[in-house]
Amino acid sequence: MKQVRIYLLIICFFTVTVAAEEYYVSASGGADFTTIQEAVDRVQADDTVYIKAGTYHERVYIEKTATKSNPIVIQNYQHDSVIVDGTDIDWEGTWGGLFELSQSSYILISGLQIEHSTHAGIFLDNAHYITVQNTKTNDTFSSGIGVWESDHVLVNQNEVKLACNDGGEECISIVTSHHVDVTENEVHHNGPGTNGGEGIDVKQGSHDVTVKYNHVHHIHGTTRPALYADASDLHTHHIMFEANCVHNIAGNGASVASELGGLLEYVTFVNNIIYNNQDGGMIVGGWTADDNVSSNPVEHINIINNTFYDVGSDGIYIDHVDAKDIKIYNNIIQSKNQKESPISLRDGVDSAEVDIRNNMVDSEPYNYEQSSDIVADPLFVDAVHGDFHLQFNSPAIDAGIQNDFSLLDYEKNSRLKDGAWDIGAYEENIDFSFLIPVLYLLM
Repeated sequence: MKQVRIYLLIICFFTVTVAAEEYYVSASGGADFTTIQEAVDRVQADDTVYIKAGTYHERVYIEKTATKSNPIVIQNYQHDSVIVDGTDIDWEGTWGGLFELSQSSYILISGLQIEHSTHAGIFLDNAHYITVQNTKTNDTFSSGIGVWESDHVLVNQNEVKLACNDGGEECISIVTSHHVDVTENEVHHNGPGTNGGEGIDVKQGSHDVTVKYNHVHHIHGTTRPALYADASDLHTHHIMFEANCVHNIAGNGASVASELGGLLEYVTFVNNIIYNNQDGGMIVGGWTADDNVSSNPVEHINIINNTFYDVGSDGIYIDHVDAKDIKIYNNIIQSKNQKESPISLRDGVDSAEVDIRNNMVDSEPYNYEQSSDIVADPLFVDAVHGDFHLQFNSPAIDAGIQNDFSLLDYEKNSRLKDGAWDIGAYEENIDFSFLIPVLYLLM
């Protein structure tokens, strides 16, 4: 009996220690596969696909399940330039992407360039625990990156260019998804079409989403904000837009709305820098996409410690008569040639629902009264060239209201060092230690 037991243990050991595989793809041959699709059809949990330099004229569709401890990795080989080119490649319907993950889990995609897609670029549909990083999308009919009905997704350090060439959606779209982080991406120069094309949009039932440290610029179209949260017809909540840099936008820098009657709530904009826009800095919108919708609830919106500079119309505009619990604290709003009010409320907005405190503006308030607001020049270091740090003698230093939304500033510095919040995206913790030798000589 002892011999039998030992034999069975040996079988079990070798069953659970199957080695991970590495597959290599080269369009020119000399590797395991010549197409990416052949490789991803073969992979299992814990396998890695390395794609060598070349242009791959194919659509890649992945439907694989891995685990947290044994993920699937699909990436470029070393620093090779890998292009997935969708020129003249089409598929039935208008759903999906040139590089698509559907009903998949625990997969890392890295180092690829997706271009000339007749639909979306990188597309996640009912996917879980997915990372998309260090990729580029260029010239896509719809979204550069679309995340639909997915969860626990990281979209990190990607570049999205020329997305939404009349195909609808947004450059990066997060739709009916949760626990998604969109971080350190560059989104710019959206497509020339007139349908869709916002920068980064979190919408339609999404929740627990963070949009942080992204650079969004040169978005054309006056109805296309750079940062957007829209409930559509579903409950959409707990969304954080933090420390994003937004500039050269034809529309508003940021917008929130509930276009089809879903409840949008607990959305926070903190430490963002928004400048050089043709339209406004930020709007809480009351518009609807359907005349039959009678209520568009937007509640618990926090606009805290942002810097708005040289925006074409209102710095912050509350355009929603049913908006509730709107907090506007510690923002700097300055324009070279102010065309509208720095902060204004549409006629009919209940001022009791809009708490406005300790903002620094460059002209008198338009239609609200808040004694804590400061009309002054914030004394930026070099606003013309995009440096919105505060000079050491700025009146914005230590003039803010303490809050739980902006414990860190745009550069992740603590606002707790001196116990007083600065106004705007930067906290200037001035170090005067360099003066000690001078003071010693003067004694």
